[in-house]
Amino acid sequence: MILFDEKERETGSIASSPQPILSRFGRRLGKPLRAALLIAVALTSPLAHAATSTPPAERYQQALAALQADDFGRYRTLAAGLRGYILQPYLEFAYLKATLKTAEPATVNRFLRRNTRLPIDNTLRRAWLLELARRADWTAFLATDVSGNEGTRVACARVRALGATGQTARATALAKRLWLVGYSQPNSCNPAFKRLQRNGSMPAGRVRQRLLLALRDGNPGLARYLVTLLPDTQKKRANRWLAVYAEPRKLLSLNWTELGDRAEAKQVIGSALARMGRTQPTAAHALWARLEPRLKPVLNRAERQRIARIIAVFAAVDGLPQGETWLAALPAAANTAWSREWRARAALRNGDWRGLLAAVRTMPRWQRHLSVWRYWEARALLQTGAVADGRKLADTLSRQFSYYGFLAADLVQRPYAQGPQPRPPDIALQKKVGGMYLTRVALALHRADQTDDAGSVWRALIRELAPAARMAAARLAQAQGWSYGAYTAAAQSGAYGRSPLTFPLAHWHTVRTVAHDNDVPPALMLAMMRQESAFQSTVCSTAGACGLMQLMPATACWIGKRTDLGKDACDLDLLSEPDLSIRAGGAYLGYLMNIFADDTVAAVAAYNAGPGNVNAWLAQPALRADAARWIATLPFGETRRYLEAVLFNRVVYAQRSRPSTEQAPAALRLSGLLGSLSIPVSAK
Repeated sequence: MILFDEKERETGSIASSPQPILSRFGRRLGKPLRAALLIAVALTSPLAHAATSTPPAERYQQALAALQADDFGRYRTLAAGLRGYILQPYLEFAYLKATLKTAEPATVNRFLRRNTRLPIDNTLRRAWLLELARRADWTAFLATDVSGNEGTRVACARVRALGATGQTARATALAKRLWLVGYSQPNSCNPAFKRLQRNGSMPAGRVRQRLLLALRDGNPGLARYLVTLLPDTQKKRANRWLAVYAEPRKLLSLNWTELGDRAEAKQVIGSALARMGRTQPTAAHALWARLEPRLKPVLNRAERQRIARIIAVFAAVDGLPQGETWLAALPAAANTAWSREWRARAALRNGDWRGLLAAVRTMPRWQRHLSVWRYWEARALLQTGAVADGRKLADTLSRQFSYYGFLAADLVQRPYAQGPQPRPPDIALQKKVGGMYLTRVALALHRADQTDDAGSVWRALIRELAPAARMAAARLAQAQGWSYGAYTAAAQSGAYGRSPLTFPLAHWHTVRTVAHDNDVPPALMLAMMRQESAFQSTVCSTAGACGLMQLMPATACWIGKRTDLGKDACDLDLLSEPDLSIRAGGAYLGYLMNIFADDTVAAVAAYNAGPGNVNAWLAQPALRADAARWIATLPFGETRRYLEAVLFNRVVYAQRSRPSTEQAPAALRLSGLLGSLSIPVSAK
């Protein structure tokens, strides 16, 4: 149902609206309480009165409510009265989603053509292609324009479309590409793969090829299934592959030729020993010492070095003291950025400062000059008596507005850097940016509380703008009280330093109250919110954590049972409400601070990785005397980065009210959280 074109929307009214009636349309549909509210809204106010006195933003919400109530007649009446309104494409989008099973191809394609600038077109395009596949309308399917990555399900439907329209060669070629991966594809791809079987395009060699990819990618379940597709004469060999993968020690009693030709044997051996190296590095190291001489005929030098490197790195990751020795013993040609990094981390964990210097100095220039290794090189120089060199390196690094820049400033007792600051307001540029189509759409979506859509449009806008215009956009978002919009635009303008734009006091009243109730610093809650969600209330991670404080559903539900939040905390949609997310996240953080005896570093690590992992890490040899070393040697890269970001954010938030030129007291510096990092007495 296309009512008017983009040119008309450009001139439409975007008058300020009252508090939106419908919250987060799209995430909230289908909940009984929300549905009841929507129906109530849809049935209030006579249409004549609505058309003459109700602001367009409110009529927009009423039209969405009518859709939710399946009142299409009222929807059409309201939509017709919104001619020229800036969010009309999203109204059409909602209508098309609600009626997709009966939509006409011409209607959908016209909408897609008219809204290519908005990030809704790919979402609708994929849904529409899958609907056409359900209808088996292959002519319309192939006539629909493809934009960007169509995804696996659509690609598999495309195989069927090509086959049904006589384009057999193209269908087979696409099906082969979809088949030859080391992981399981969706069930909707089965018809595409059956086509390969029917036309003889899935010979045993291709099945073995995919089986080897499955072992390489750590999917033995898929590999076992693929064995069933092989001829009986080849199953014995394939099952031997699975046995070696499950227990690499079997290689001691096998000749590599029993695994097939050299190309296949080396893949089986490499996958099996790599898996063992990741999960049992000590046992793998001992086994490899016995196997390496025997496997020289099948594995070349680079392949043997890869196995030794994996074993050594995972020994270091697991915190085994010998990991450092094994990594140092690798030939220079066997090293990668990954192995050089873990050689340095292993030396750091072992307290081997000279070994740390040696490891950092083997790094290529680009890696050695990363702030993390510049800081630890400075620490190692100070610890080994090269005070002047260490102090000079730390002094240079202390000018950075970053976690390691702050740590370096603590080493040499300097004020923290403030980072690049926002440009002075440019009113003319703000007016120009404010008049842009995508700006107006994004801010209107924000006012309508459609936060996911607002964020998508905002990111599309920022990609189009020059740095100065991005800063103008940031100020426009700040004026609307949109923390995410201000933060992302300002940071991408280059002004990522300490300022209210990049470190906003989002939801401050709630944060301050919840922090007080749970005996946690409000600066810490803001720091975590900034890192967890960038102040996006409806965002969900790929792991399933949702809301401003990014709680996993099971954790939130558990917190609800312990507090007065009750069953509301178990509802993912309600968890996207800022107030509930902050209350649940604050309660969980308070619980973690309690069980870890007010140790901020341990509590924040547990918020990210879970208390079980943190307890296991704390039980390892005594590194807790220096929390910075402990963080830098954690086995989870995500948790290391998370801790560094949150602790940095916390210091910035704690100091935001202080003059930038004033030296902060120890309680407001990273050293106050991580323990003393000053130059050791012996070095002085």
